[in-house]
Amino acid sequence: TWFQRPEGEDIDILNISHCNDCNIYVTGHVRYCFIAGCHDCTIVLPAVSSVCTLQNCEKITIHCVARCFKMENSIDSSAF
Repeated sequence: TWFQRPEGEDIDILNISHCNDCNIYVTGHVRYCFIAGCHDCTIVLPAVSSVCTLQNCEKITIHCVARCFKMENSIDSSAF
């Protein structure tokens, strides 16, 4: 899934939940990102200006550039 930002708008809150076996690329600027309940996914977030939270996920690979990154209760996951 390739998610581009709407023209002329910033995304305040991005919520990714309950995804299975997918690749997600977010190319736009995001203020807050919350990822929960995902399994066997790759997620790329190049511009999170505040907090990115990964919660209750399993077998996730996340590439994230953020001011603050928080991983809670996740099993067999990698963060870069």
